Amino acid sequence: MPDSGIDYSDIPPLGDDFWKNTVRNPFYKPTKQVTTVRVDYRYVARQTPLGWLERMFAIVLIAITKLIFGKE
Repeated sequence: MPDSGIDYSDIPPLGDDFWKNTVRNPFYKPTKQVTTVRVDYRYVARQTPLGWLERMFAIVLIAITKLIFGKE
């Protein structure tokens, strides 16, 4: 059903008073951190278009594991 088919007539509008009392979910925890990695174009060019990101993730995961746990 498209949004245009929804009947909103029985729902009261939310005013500014409603939004003044809202709080952020205390249980919200982002699972990933957005970062930027600069990669030499020659590295990316050698990989298949769909495979370089998975390889980069594996390399970063191994490095973090070594850093935190001191092992692979």
